[in-house]
Amino acid sequence: MNYTAGSSLILGGHLVSPYFFNLNMCFIGKEHLELASFHPNPAIVDLIVNSLIDRRKRLQALAVVHLPREVIGHLNIGSDTLLNVHAYEVYTLLSTVSVDLRNLLECRTWSVFDSFGVNLELADRLYDAGFRDLNVKDKDHETCLTKLWQATPPCTLEKFLQKAYWLISKGANVHHKGPAGSTLHILGNSVGSVLSWNDQETEFHLEIQSLSDSSKALLRIILFDNIRDDCQCACSLKGCSPLTAFLGGLFSKWTCSDSKDLIRMLTELLTIVLDKYDAVSLECYKTHLSSGILQFITFRSLELTHTCLHEYRKIELEEIKEIHDEEKLLILDLMSLLKQFSEEIERHNLQLPSFITGSWQTHMESFLSSSGTQSTQEISQIRETGVIIDQPIFSR
Repeated sequence: MNYTAGSSLILGGHLVSPYFFNLNMCFIGKEHLELASFHPNPAIVDLIVNSLIDRRKRLQALAVVHLPREVIGHLNIGSDTLLNVHAYEVYTLLSTVSVDLRNLLECRTWSVFDSFGVNLELADRLYDAGFRDLNVKDKDHETCLTKLWQATPPCTLEKFLQKAYWLISKGANVHHKGPAGSTLHILGNSVGSVLSWNDQETEFHLEIQSLSDSSKALLRIILFDNIRDDCQCACSLKGCSPLTAFLGGLFSKWTCSDSKDLIRMLTELLTIVLDKYDAVSLECYKTHLSSGILQFITFRSLELTHTCLHEYRKIELEEIKEIHDEEKLLILDLMSLLKQFSEEIERHNLQLPSFITGSWQTHMESFLSSSGTQSTQEISQIRETGVIIDQPIFSR
């Protein structure tokens, strides 16, 4: 392989010659592929990628020869795919049977799909080389899609959505269920988090105006899919949906100033994503969208406590009941407000984005300034709807 002048690179703070990669027992791992994802020198990129592919091919060939057939089957080693997540396991197994593994060192378990940044050309190159196991779970039962937030450097919403779209288009399963809910829930939360970190309203406006059709389509899947988890929380009456998870990421930092800006961003995003969308289909999702969004942002405005099962801490059922009991009157306020909002939208045939930035915001400011709680008459009216207020409202 030929190298051009100036092809040296820095690893671990040291200037390293390209010939470093040909040294005996060198390990090419996650950090090297991450470097290749943004390195400006094509020679360095080729060196890393080609060396990785070549070594994995040789390691796989040795596995086919020396490992039992049942192990080959268990690790899904096939002629049309290339070792990825299981490379370290294969290396370890081969080392126990005295196979010559010079230049094939593997130090830990990692995946190429967690390591290409937002470089989709590199992703295509890896996929075409045979890396195909997008749905393999790691020791924490995570897949490349559920780890998307952690595996992606800071980037625009479009780049993040395009990376997610690429993974899904290559077979990543959006319905995989992990410890924190379905992949779609986790993806929704990640997309919301990307938006929440955008503190430049002008840049955000330009960015969502230029969203690609595929990115808009993916956003609609997140917003419209009605799959529910087992959460028992007032932020979403029947369990959290991907929409709820998206809102959780978007409104993770809720202050008076932040919330107004984020609500404007949300309404603008809705306007762009839903613009020119099939009216008949949109009508089917109208209730899900409006009720889900209004419940969540009203919940946050009332400063109710999240009791979602996918929050950062494990929460016991008994604690959930205690929280719901302590916040019973606030939850009744929430129910009463949602009933009013729903009736107003239906009565005046209002569009959700304009309602949120107009009537909803005005009503909530007035309500919070008066610090009102339910009167006896209002509680009676809520009881008539079937809600039992003498027990935790969201217990199952």
